[in-house]
Amino acid sequence: MKMSMKDLKSWMTDHPYPRTLATIGGASICSMLALELPSNHELWKMQAGPALLELLLIFCFLCLLFYLPHRRKTPAIVGIVALASIGIAEYFVITFKSMPIQPGDLFALSTAATVAGSYTYELSTFCFMGLAAAALGIALIVLIPRDACGRPPRRASETSPESIDHAMSASLKSKDSKASPATEGTSTAPREHPVATKSKLPLSVDRRTALVAGAALGAQAFISYYDTLGIKLHTWKPLESYYSQGFLPTFISSAQKNGAA
Repeated sequence: MKMSMKDLKSWMTDHPYPRTLATIGGASICSMLALELPSNHELWKMQAGPALLELLLIFCFLCLLFYLPHRRKTPAIVGIVALASIGIAEYFVITFKSMPIQPGDLFALSTAATVAGSYTYELSTFCFMGLAAAALGIALIVLIPRDACGRPPRRASETSPESIDHAMSASLKSKDSKASPATEGTSTAPREHPVATKSKLPLSVDRRTALVAGAALGAQAFISYYDTLGIKLHTWKPLESYYSQGFLPTFISSAQKNGAA
């Protein structure tokens, strides 16, 4: 069965969930460019496997930030800004030290803050390209339609005026039956009283998506990037490792290796 572009657009309009996921996917690509471009000027030389892994990590990260607070745009935008900031920081660290950011550097933030004032900071053309990619990713998140970001509506049976009137009339009838004469009260038929029932609904789409994204991110702790995925940090050529394998996969591999040592 063939589907034309017109049918695809119509289907995407009628199904906001896949449309939103596709938009977040585009924002993830922009975020990856914002993370890598400032320091990695030869992205086309990245290995396909680590590149797809990094894109998947960013996609799950943005999905978690977007769906966990019930489709709020602000947390996802903050996530894109954070990734772009890491990309700029990576550029300056490489410029000043000729070394990439490594897990051990996180324990020397106070020392880095002390000597940070002695450097001159100038953004390169690639930094501005990364910032432009981040701005495009933010624009994609902002342009997600309002109907895809609203909270799920309450059930009509709970909020419709007819249901409220029905509940009030049932309550009044119940009171009248209690105040009726004894001859009317001798009936053995059981009286019907309105009972408030609360049905248990399954997890919403927001929570299920956030759960899957969070589980995918949490599962990274049980995967050995060094042994299983073959993502390794070469001690004498760390920059080449970061350039060919991506910032996030190489950083995680190094953190796992140092933690196991």
